[in-house]
Amino acid sequence: MTSLTQAPLPVALLQTALSLPVLILALPAGAIADLVDRRKWMIGLLLGLSLSTSILGLLAHQKLLTMNLLLGLIFIVGCLNASFVPAWMRTVPDILSGHQIPWGVALNSAGVNVARLIGASLSALILGNLIPGFGFFVTSMGFLAPALVLLQWRRDFTASSIAPESLPSAISGGMRYALHSHAVQRVALRTFAFAICSSALLALLPSVARQILKLQALEFSMLWLAFGVGALLGATLLVPLRARFALDDFIAAMSAMLALSIWIIATQVNFWLWLGLLVVAGIGWVGMVSSFGVAMGSVSSPWVLSRMLSLYVISFQGPAAVGSVLWGGVAQWLGPEKALSWGAVLL
Repeated sequence: MTSLTQAPLPVALLQTALSLPVLILALPAGAIADLVDRRKWMIGLLLGLSLSTSILGLLAHQKLLTMNLLLGLIFIVGCLNASFVPAWMRTVPDILSGHQIPWGVALNSAGVNVARLIGASLSALILGNLIPGFGFFVTSMGFLAPALVLLQWRRDFTASSIAPESLPSAISGGMRYALHSHAVQRVALRTFAFAICSSALLALLPSVARQILKLQALEFSMLWLAFGVGALLGATLLVPLRARFALDDFIAAMSAMLALSIWIIATQVNFWLWLGLLVVAGIGWVGMVSSFGVAMGSVSSPWVLSRMLSLYVISFQGPAAVGSVLWGGVAQWLGPEKALSWGAVLL
């Protein structure tokens, strides 16, 4: 996007186009995941994601990709992704059992986001500057890998002994459950607040890197790669550490780590310092995300788990869409550095 325009608001809208579909589709998708054979549902969505990103790659390769086309196609990708994620997260209880489920939910939630960051960064880092659209083609092939795994997963679809629900009934049932569960509401509200503030980093880093450090695609990919490496380290190292502390204390520590990293990035102009800080920010970010995922999985009943995980996804990615527009507007008013500093303060 920064090669098409350097204005902060359109760049931030890219994150919105990817996250906004969550507000529209995540809860219906969660209801569908509770009702149908999730394996077939996910395979179809993955094929759609592969096709959409292939079209993006072809348009980029032919230099036909405009800002409006990019936003529109990314919105389609966001719709498919919003439909896929609740079913993907819901497969964890199909594989694990008992006390393993909360940690499986956490690692799965972290893994989806880490793979998104590292995959895009690596594709652009290796050949993104040599072959236009290469990153999109790599992403397209990446969607086929889990589809092949799901094809070989011989899970028998067992019909529920409970009378089958219609989709509207399943959606309204999930909403009633959430409205009457104070624990679910607390997790959702805390996730919402975190997502609004932390979206400043994801929305504004492209503008800050481009305008302050004058980075090209290769160097910018290194920044996202550093953030992804930090998130990967956090996903693997923080699980045993979290068990030693109260959840509120752990979340406070991760929030402080993330906020401090963002604030220094906003006030210091040094590429190598940013790389190190983004590793730390990635650890703090995934610590927060996985903690909220564990909490939502722990307080939800199995029969409505897909729908509550959808609510968790909405609480996280929905505010990210709104926050991206908000921080993009603040950046155009105050400048991207000051806007990023305010995001750190509010965390």
